[in-house]
Parts: sequence; C-alpha cells; structure tokens
Amino acid sequence: MESFEGAAQSSLSGESHLAVEVAGLTKRFGRRTVLSDVSVAIPRGVGFGILGPNGAGKTTLLRTLLGLVRYSSGAMRIFGQPVPSELPALFRRIGAVVDEPGFLPHITGRQNLEMLAAARGDGASKRIDYALERAGLGANSDQKVAHYSTGMRQRLGVASCLIADPDLLILDESMNGLDPAGMQNLRTLMREHVASSRTLIFCSHLLDEVERACEMVAILDKGKVVFQGPIAQIRGQGTALVKIGCDDERRALSVLASVPCATEARFDHHEGIIVVLRAGCDPVHSAVEINRSLLGAGVAVHLIAPERPRLEDWFIELTRPGASTDSSPASSPEVRGR
Repeated sequence: MESFEGAAQSSLSGESHLAVEVAGLTKRFGRRTVLSDVSVAIPRGVGFGILGPNGAGKTTLLRTLLGLVRYSSGAMRIFGQPVPSELPALFRRIGAVVDEPGFLPHITGRQNLEMLAAARGDGASKRIDYALERAGLGANSDQKVAHYSTGMRQRLGVASCLIADPDLLILDESMNGLDPAGMQNLRTLMREHVASSRTLIFCSHLLDEVERACEMVAILDKGKVVFQGPIAQIRGQGTALVKIGCDDERRALSVLASVPCATEARFDHHEGIIVVLRAGCDPVHSAVEINRSLLGAGVAVHLIAPERPRLEDWFIELTRPGASTDSSPASSPEVRGR
C-alpha cells in the first residue's frame, strides 16, 4: 500500500472544500485489476452519486475508502485526513452501509443499535430513538432482526448510520427491498442530510433516485472513471425532447417541420410524435411554443410532455460496449469535482 509520502502525497490537492479526495487509486485482486487509476473529488455539502454497471468497481471503491479493502496504489483523504491511517479518528464523523447491512439476528433492532452505539460512544446511544423513528422502524424496533424483511434490514442499516450523526453519509444500494413509502422516506432523509451542509455518497442502480438525491456523479466502467461532474452538465449536453399526442399526426408533422425549436419530428406507434429539440432549447418553453403552433393550425393536442436529458441516457451511452471515452468529460478539468 502506497503511503502519503512522496508521489502519493503530491497527487492530492489537500483543498479544504473537499470532503473526499481519491487520487490514482488502483486495486488488483491477483491478476485482475478492479480499480485502475481512479481519481474522484467530492466537495463538502453535496450529494454525490457513484454509478456503474455490475462489476464496474463501485463497491470496491467504497470499501477501500472505508479501510475494508487494502489497495494496491494511490492515495485518499477524508475531510483532509489521510486514510486509512486516520480512519479510527474519522469514524465518528462517518455513517456507512456498504453491501447488505449485517446485524445479529437473534436480538432486536434496538439491541443491535445499542451495541453499535456503545462502541461509537460520543452520545450515540441518545440518538437511538430518533434514528429508529427517522428510518421508519419505530414500530418494529423491539422485534428480532431474524424476523425483519429485506427492506426492514435496510432501514436498520440507515438507522445505524444516523446514531453517528455523521458529517459524511455513505449508502450503497440502500433502496434495495424498500417499499414505495420506504424509498420516499430515504429520499427525504438524503435531501435533508445534504441541506444541512453535510456530504452524501449514494451508490445505486436506480438512476432516477440518484438524479433526485445528488448534484454530482462519477460513473465507473471497467474500473475506470468515464465521467465525473455535475448532473446539470449532463442535462446541458444531452438531447431534450417533447412528446405529443394529437388527432392528426400527418398535419402535426407538417406544422412541426417549421417550428424553430425543433430539429427533428417523427411518429412512433407507441409514444406518438417525438420532437427532438435544438441544442439549448428549454423543453418546457419549447412545449408551449409547439402547442401554440399546433393549436393555431387546427390540430387538437391531447398530450404534450417535455422531457429533459436524463442521467440514464448518458449512463447507457458511456457504458455501452465499445463506447469510446476519448472525448469523455471525465478528463475535463472543469468537471473534476469542482
């Protein structure tokens, strides 16, 4: 493992506005390279998503950051402190659930938290009731974990983070097994955490949830970072659409051929008319313009739906087989965690 002396030390900026900084991180399991020269910069007080296909190295990155996996080379800091050497002192500021949370099944959820709180100290035991209620487990806290569903164990994992009152919250696939109410509760909790000027790292295959909870993302593919930056930048580079349902598709397509905001309009048997907007056109304002033009031409519109560029579309494009990363924004200095 490379120390923070010499080359590894100089590869880190040490900037105080960063909650997490990873530089040149490489992890090999035998001959297999799981992480290859990964560099990630996560500002304080933001929601940051870690995305990637299965096997991309997402969980390995989080486990390495938390000292659960020894890395081959590179350097890392959390709140300006080198890890793993300073992790014991940093753990009081971190709440994390990586992989499926594990608890003792023969005791209750509350008793599991009491054991964790005793190990943490620093007033953690006083936050148990709050954590259970906030995670939605108040009514099940005295039930043995052996009888918990997958979603209830996920809620208990979140509660185990909350007893730490963490400055850095790390959640890995924590929406797995949650019902809609549980997902909404966790979504609100994550937003509140970031709104209180704390930092969230959220790893999930549910890209819509990442888009709701996070301002920035890093996308990993085959152990490498292929994009890092604000989600707003993705929206700015993607293609916006307006979908239309009407009574006369042929006439509508004729009208749309001369609408200034539209670069292309086509009919789809499943989705109706799809209008591809010109770069820089706001989909909501464009939908108003399109609707006005169609109504003026006597076309009865019964559906008009503007769609902004989605994180999912960008993710699929970057991680599809054979995708080239030569022009990926991952190498752009404007989006490297700034």
